[in-house]
Amino acid sequence: MIEVKNIVQAYGKNTVLDGVSIKLKERAVTALIGANGAGKSTLIGVIARLIPFISGSVMIDGEELGDIKTREIAKKIAILKQTQSLGVRVSVEELVEFGRFPHCGGRLRDTDREKIEEAIAYMDLAGIRGKYIDELSGGQKQRAFIAMILAQDTPYIFLDEPLNNLDIKYSVEMMKIIRSLVRDLKKTVVVVLHDINFAAAYSDYVVAMKDGKIINCGRTEDIVTKDVLDYIFDHDFNITEHEGKKVCLYYDKRGGHDGGRTRGHGRGGEYGYGNERAHNEHGSGGNGIKEYGQNGCGEHGECKGGSGHVLREKTFRLRYEPRGDRYEVRKRRSCGTENGESLSRANRRFYPPYATDGKYGRSYLNLLRWMESKEKRANP
Repeated sequence: MIEVKNIVQAYGKNTVLDGVSIKLKERAVTALIGANGAGKSTLIGVIARLIPFISGSVMIDGEELGDIKTREIAKKIAILKQTQSLGVRVSVEELVEFGRFPHCGGRLRDTDREKIEEAIAYMDLAGIRGKYIDELSGGQKQRAFIAMILAQDTPYIFLDEPLNNLDIKYSVEMMKIIRSLVRDLKKTVVVVLHDINFAAAYSDYVVAMKDGKIINCGRTEDIVTKDVLDYIFDHDFNITEHEGKKVCLYYDKRGGHDGGRTRGHGRGGEYGYGNERAHNEHGSGGNGIKEYGQNGCGEHGECKGGSGHVLREKTFRLRYEPRGDRYEVRKRRSCGTENGESLSRANRRFYPPYATDGKYGRSYLNLLRWMESKEKRANP
């Protein structure tokens, strides 16, 4: 069993894991879900001793992580990260052989070759075992890397976003493979997922994270609920059921004008996205979204996000500077034009951060006119 107690990890002043504690269920698929920057990848990196932690403890089968030799950890935990950079050109078979290194140190024995053959057969790679990795499709590459960690023959397997760059067909195949690792080989699998529907359909347990903390964890049907998902993703979820499995619908059921995707800066440099609705009513859709308006044409809402930033639309310029948990609008001393006419400095106005597409300019001009009239009333 793997048990994590009060783990704290930070990069500089940015706390990534804040007192995380959890016991991973054995011989089950556990999905880690949460928005970008929630700490999911850092957590599995800490458990696998790829990332040092500031305080807390990690116990693996009753042993403290720091007391276990690196080679012995590699015999207990196999991890597949988001991106794999080999640095050399290798064939599928050679890649799978890498999985036996913790056991043989590079000198393959008969028992090692048996494990390699079992992994290749289990992942159905016999027909492409001689091909180079750079010659494979995305789905074939993922199967080859899974075969490598199968050859490593560890009881615990960590997969960090294994569905990256896979289409629907290969994503479904990958999730079926992950389930089979538990069903057939009795492995304990922890997988980081961004697609909630895959987590709901294929995982036994779900761990919901936000801002470096575990918000909730338990059986999948207990965690994939509107209250939990709305909170950790800052989004209004619509959840239904199909054949006993929960299905999340991501569209905005409140209606209004769909202004398309917009973006703003979020924590850790990530982008968040949302939709413009009605005129300037704007809901959150990820970290760093500028939530604009609840009153039709421009009443300001709460602003979440990271550092100040400068955006442009045509010749307009704007600047938003952080002030605590809000942004303050600052004018830039530069000339702009509206419909070809020069604007004086006194009349210059600045778009909200999601005004980056000219075809939505009219509603924003309404907002700017409202802001101008409000300023005139305040300074007659």
